[in-house]
Amino acid sequence: MIKSIIKLGLLLVVGILVYNFFLGSPEEKAQSQNVFNKGKDVIVSVGDLLKSEKTKFDSGKYDTALDKIGGAFDGIRDKAREIQDEGYLDRLNDLDKKRKELQEELSEIAQDANEEFASKGDERKADKVKDEIDKLMDSAKKLVNDMEEQ
Repeated sequence: MIKSIIKLGLLLVVGILVYNFFLGSPEEKAQSQNVFNKGKDVIVSVGDLLKSEKTKFDSGKYDTALDKIGGAFDGIRDKAREIQDEGYLDRLNDLDKKRKELQEELSEIAQDANEEFASKGDERKADKVKDEIDKLMDSAKKLVNDMEEQ
């Protein structure tokens, strides 16, 4: 319902802009031209942002993050051994297993992205992996907080 209202509103705005651009007064034409130019600038900026993120992804930005997480897990593992609580070690091993799975997924996505045509599915997979990395970090923080309470 709301989606339909938003689409209708956007269609109405675009319709008014197009009408003013072709059939409006000189002032309305200038205003429509200004809106179109600003819209073009926004689209170009979004495109540049997406290209930048793709370049970062291709250069291993998220691989580096996962490597750092792995290093942090080693420190957490040492602390868990000092506490001598197998529950923490088990939770940490589960998180480390998840980190390795995410690293494999990233490798697959990067391999697919190196092909000539990357699909929208690959972009969605990359977004999903980024979300999973964030969840992994949250879980690691929770584990550290639980260990500090000990």
